[in-house]
Amino acid sequence: MVLSPSLENHIVPTYELLYRLLQSDKETIDVVIHNPYLLSNCRVPHNITLLVENGVKDSTIGRLLRTHSRALDTKKTYMLKLVKELKDLGFNPSKTTFGIALEAKQSVNKTLWKEKVDAFKKWGWSDEDVIEAFRRNPQ
Repeated sequence: MVLSPSLENHIVPTYELLYRLLQSDKETIDVVIHNPYLLSNCRVPHNITLLVENGVKDSTIGRLLRTHSRALDTKKTYMLKLVKELKDLGFNPSKTTFGIALEAKQSVNKTLWKEKVDAFKKWGWSDEDVIEAFRRNPQ
């Protein structure tokens, strides 16, 4: 799986991108050993580039890599949608909480998110209350 993509066109540039974010060979190798999809999945470098273009700091992306997040393994259109949604919710891409919120939103599908919001509404919360709570503590 890891060796199927082109060495010159995919594996080496992806490794170099990961190295730039993690800033050491040891850490890059550790991350790739725990998540071999990072080198084989063409979505990963595209999503990293998309995050950088949207103002997400290298350190935040590095954190996603270190925590073995699957957030970078999503379709580009879905990643764009997530980034826009988080910006609309008031998350600043240059802050660490953006990456935490990205992980949280990516791990909960739309139906489950709605069910959770509905549960809070039963207890008297408004939509704004739920969004504010998520903004304050996205985990």
